Amino acid sequence: MSNNATAPSRYAIIRFHKYKTGSAIKKVKDHNIRAEGKQPDGVDPARSHLNLIEGAQTNEEFDDAVKARMATLTRKPRPDANRLCQAVVTGSPAVFDGLTREQSIELLRHGVDMVKDRVGSENVLRVSFHFDEETPHAHIDFVPVVTRERVTKH
Repeated sequence: MSNNATAPSRYAIIRFHKYKTGSAIKKVKDHNIRAEGKQPDGVDPARSHLNLIEGAQTNEEFDDAVKARMATLTRKPRPDANRLCQAVVTGSPAVFDGLTREQSIELLRHGVDMVKDRVGSENVLRVSFHFDEETPHAHIDFVPVVTRERVTKH
């Protein structure tokens, strides 16, 4: 039997979520900025000062950024369209073993850059790096704007 069977697994993880309702979006925004009284389970408040937010720093700035991005669109979104999407970039705990905060940010930034390339960096409103939970991770909040032309059968 190989010694690799006892070695911890190392995996990169990217997960996408879609949100349509205002209440779901509010929960996401509060979670990402660690709004007062809205701390989720598993958060160590003593380590929250290690978190890093790029982009909209408050929920008000976030809402303004959404409105500004929507104002640039040439077509009105469908009524049943997703209003916000989020990608979470992380890895198995073994990936971060022995890394400093700066090295962890650099590692997570590779995933953030990949998501920005995929969804368009102009659509990304906020990136939140969280170090106050068990495994470091980054939340990338973006508006799901598609700018390609529609292909019709005619």
